[in-house]
Amino acid sequence: MEYEDLFTLNIINLSDEQLIELRNRLEFEHGKIAEEWSIELASFAKENFDPYSFWGKRKIEKLNKKYAPKTADILNLMEDIEKELFKRDRLKYQKMFDGKDNDEVDEIDRNEFFEKEELKTLKHKQDLED
Repeated sequence: MEYEDLFTLNIINLSDEQLIELRNRLEFEHGKIAEEWSIELASFAKENFDPYSFWGKRKIEKLNKKYAPKTADILNLMEDIEKELFKRDRLKYQKMFDGKDNDEVDEIDRNEFFEKEELKTLKHKQDLED
């Protein structure tokens, strides 16, 4: 999967294992970028570098402009993944107490849903008439 594809990916469609794997890959990628950033910043220390001068400030801003967007995107995506995993964990925890034996959500088709709702409506109308 390409780096740009990760940001158009719908994380809701991924399983928990896929989300954890993706988060781990993103953490690794973030570490690589941060290491490159620090190596390049450390190379400034080898020369006569004053971070408070005009040229020093420009070098640091150029370096930040090069690496900051990548790391910010990765951190935002990792935060979204963490939120999704938290929601799923909370849902699993709540399912433990709802009295159902299975973990699968009961899915019915649209027609069946409307049929049930119509029956409820008819029952309610009949109760009102009585």
